[in-house]
Amino acid sequence: MVLGGAVTLLLGGDMWAAAASMVASGLVIWLAAVLGRRGLPLFFQNVAGGFCAAVFASAVYHAGLMVGLLLAAEHGDCHVHYRVIGGVDAGAGDS
Repeated sequence: MVLGGAVTLLLGGDMWAAAASMVASGLVIWLAAVLGRRGLPLFFQNVAGGFCAAVFASAVYHAGLMVGLLLAAEHGDCHVHYRVIGGVDAGAGDS
């Protein structure tokens, strides 16, 4: 759980985003443990965990908008999530 918050801070997120990612990862771990105890195959545990994480992220984002928190860190002209997605090719054309 702590790793999710640490990576969020490493990528430029604030404490609120780190706390939300820690809660989300704890929720996914708990859900996988419960479903695993019931004998659900690993594929379906992963599907349920991904769905749970997506719903949680959407809920936290909309709740943050209602209280005035923006959970996306901005660096210059691009958001952090664009850098993470495009990070593999970020320096390919610079040489």
